[in-house]
Amino acid sequence: MYAICHTLHNQKVRIEPEQFTFAGGEVQVTWPVASLRGAHLIQVVAHLDSSDAIMALMLGIDAIRRATFHNPNIELVIPYFPYARQDRVCKDGQSLSVAVIAQMINALQCNRVTICDPHSDVTGAMINNLTIKSQADIARINKKFSRKLCHRDTVIVAPDAGASKKAVAVAKACERGTPVIQALKTRDVQTGDITETVVLGDVTGKRCMLVDDICDGGRTFIQLADELLKRGAAEVNLFVTHGIFSRGLEAFQGRVSNIYTTDSFPHKCSNVDGVELHVQPLNLL
Repeated sequence: MYAICHTLHNQKVRIEPEQFTFAGGEVQVTWPVASLRGAHLIQVVAHLDSSDAIMALMLGIDAIRRATFHNPNIELVIPYFPYARQDRVCKDGQSLSVAVIAQMINALQCNRVTICDPHSDVTGAMINNLTIKSQADIARINKKFSRKLCHRDTVIVAPDAGASKKAVAVAKACERGTPVIQALKTRDVQTGDITETVVLGDVTGKRCMLVDDICDGGRTFIQLADELLKRGAAEVNLFVTHGIFSRGLEAFQGRVSNIYTTDSFPHKCSNVDGVELHVQPLNLL
């Protein structure tokens, strides 16, 4: 987490808080006060990749308000919005987790909240004063990715019904208007296992670009890549906004040649043989 303080003299000062975790697990956040008190606008950027990071954000916004007396505008930037995938209740006894996080963010009463490519429209409907940077917006500024889409034999593949709107929007962001092919998957909601993958179109000889918002372990993309290659695809690549890659990139070897993502989630992956990782820095301020 860090903040950009905008002063009355049009200067921008980046500051970072000191964070300390007590033996009992409690987090303490302390900002450098001088920069806060001279700012009329404070933009806080928070990478919420853990529960501690979420708690630090809540404390950090409170600390800013207590350290300032002139009520500056506070804008919050969250590149990766946590719990967005838990946007429905699948079984009795579960929480609607995205609603809980949205309520916490709304309670901060920020003047503006910017998030990047939320998992579904549910997230956007729950957050006040919201600005969204879409995956199509990212595609327009990612030159390596744009050049890849310009090949005439390239098609975009939506991995499932939930990714259809994103895939079409990314296709429209490309000057060529890359064709979109729909894939469908059947998942056991009790176990989370994918039981069937179906591709609705001909991919013979095509360079397939899988488009979705998040890659966690990558099981959806791995199984789809296997199916596309079995159907004669010349190459499979992947474009995701949020690359978590919890199982590393090794699982993509022999399946996915290039992975395009952003720095929204602080992963520690590097290239492996046969898989090249391209990371686009986000600028959400």
